[in-house]
Amino acid sequence: MLPDQDGQGWLLERRHVEALLALDSHPSLWALTMEQEDRYEGSAQKQDEREREQASRTLERIGEDEADRRAAAAADLHDGPTPDDPYALELQECPVCDYEAFSSDDGDELGMRVGTGECLVCHYRRSPAIANAIARQMEWERCWERD
Repeated sequence: MLPDQDGQGWLLERRHVEALLALDSHPSLWALTMEQEDRYEGSAQKQDEREREQASRTLERIGEDEADRRAAAAADLHDGPTPDDPYALELQECPVCDYEAFSSDDGDELGMRVGTGECLVCHYRRSPAIANAIARQMEWERCWERD
């Protein structure tokens, strides 16, 4: 540590933080990692709320006829499973507009087939962090059902 400018205390350096993070890799000391994950997930949840609000406003603005037209066109716009990419996700139901028009760019990290991407009707965007949180919840529920 270095003394601060007025000589009254010490300045925390990057190497100190790195040492704490290295200690945090020990199972009994995961508090820092858990705190980082909580902050990241909280931030992602807030962003998802904003995305849902924006998508709801878009849906109101475009009206039912335009939403129906966009939903009908979604299948042609979506790059779903192909011989080159058989693991790509099909169109999914959008949690905001309820149309089967959510076009996934990728899936969650657990392989639960929760897509990340954008709805082709209301333009709701789901981030990887939210897809992973949904997948973890699904896995948690699946485990509870087995017990």
